[in-house]
Amino acid sequence: MAWASGVDRVFHPGSKLGTDQLTNGQPGVKFDLNDKYETEGEREREDKFTTRITSEVIDVKPNGNLVLEATMTQEHDEDEFTVTITGTCRSEDVTADNTVLSTQLARLDVRDKSGGTLSNASKKGWIPKALDWLRPF
Repeated sequence: MAWASGVDRVFHPGSKLGTDQLTNGQPGVKFDLNDKYETEGEREREDKFTTRITSEVIDVKPNGNLVLEATMTQEHDEDEFTVTITGTCRSEDVTADNTVLSTQLARLDVRDKSGGTLSNASKKGWIPKALDWLRPF
């Protein structure tokens, strides 16, 4: 094996196999990560809810109290919301026209679940969720 100058080494004399002069610098790999998640948005919503909902008696307690549950779903501008109301009232609180005011319900539980374009726009996508999972701190 013949050696030429320091950079130009030839492994097989007479062939063109050998090292390059590396005119663009030494080969290498550089890895740099700069992870930044920035978002800006606004969401404002105000709901006022006045309606009559038909409920179902789901239980009658031994003392005569009624456990009621009512569910209503509405859609507005591609957004859908579902309201579920549960509560307990006395049998005497049921009026002659078979109604009960929500103010007469004990253990009142009102659940509002909404979904649609406005709700979806304010949620994180799967890539930011995955990055949060990989880097929880």
